[in-house]
This record gives sequence, structure tokens and C-alpha cells, in this order.
Amino acid sequence: MTVDALVQDARFALRSFAGAQTFSVTTVALLAFAIRLALGAAPRDVLLLVLRRSAALVAIGVGAGLAVAVVATRVLRSLVFGVGTLDLEAFSLAAALLVVVALVASYLPARRATRISPMLALRGD
Repeated sequence: MTVDALVQDARFALRSFAGAQTFSVTTVALLAFAIRLALGAAPRDVLLLVLRRSAALVAIGVGAGLAVAVVATRVLRSLVFGVGTLDLEAFSLAAALLVVVALVASYLPARRATRISPMLALRGD
């Protein structure tokens, strides 16, 4: 895998995560954020709430992905000649890249949600 392909995959992942997070923040949680802001929560608190929720989901996904990758390498090693053992460097690089991309993709819609006027969101405009 070349660096060019890795960058292209990271861009695709960022767009996918950002789209999912934007949908989640704007349709599902916007009213809850507006209520929190109207009751006096600081925008920073709302931003941290979204980032904490996203980080928890990313941690679950990365943990499950690493577990499946470990099992898959063991199965492939027994079936295919020449497949190496666990490549911890590749696994940790992929996990770190996924975490960074997911948190950046979560930050953008969360920041947008904290800048909305609570009155407009509660009114439904």
C-alpha cells in the first residue's frame, strides 16, 4: 500500500465519519444541545459531550476491529503459506489513524452545533 492510497483512504474515512456525525448531531441531538445551551451550559461542555460520546464509539470500534484482525491473521496464517504473524506496527498505525480521523470528523459538526442559537433550534426554524 502506497502513501497515496493511504491518504486517499483517510480522506474517504473522514468524509464518511463526518457525514454520519453531521446527521447524528443535526437531526438527533440538536434539540438536546439547544436545551442544554438555553439552560446555561457552556458551548465547551456541549462540545466535550459530543467528543466523549464519539470517543467511546471509536474505542469500541477500534477494539472490535483489532480483535477481528488478530483472529483473521491467525486464520490466514494457517491457511495461506507466507502470511506473517501479527504486525503490531501496522495495527497500531491503522488504529491511531482511525481514531484521529474519527475525532476530527466528530469535532466539526459538534462545533457547528454549539454555535446555533438555542431559540432558533427550539423554535424549529
